Amino acid sequence: MIQYVAAASRDEPQLAELARPSRAVFQLIGHVVEHANKSGREASLCGDLAGDPGQVAALLDQGLRVLSVAPGALRPVKAAISRYSGPKA
Repeated sequence: MIQYVAAASRDEPQLAELARPSRAVFQLIGHVVEHANKSGREASLCGDLAGDPGQVAALLDQGLRVLSVAPGALRPVKAAISRYSGPKA
């Protein structure tokens, strides 16, 4: 998703900075989650961002509650979720 939003391939070292999650990406996720909720649907995220324990709080802050992660990321992501204390004011 980040590749499409930033129009930057994660395979290009010169564009590595653009391939990192940004405020715009998290805002987009928040809008998608909000729309899904209003439509009676569930939003979920899979991929590298969902499996990054360092990004879990930011994803939860946007209202995302379903993450699909690789088996190796499950334990660290679950630990990050258990440490989550709610959106930052």
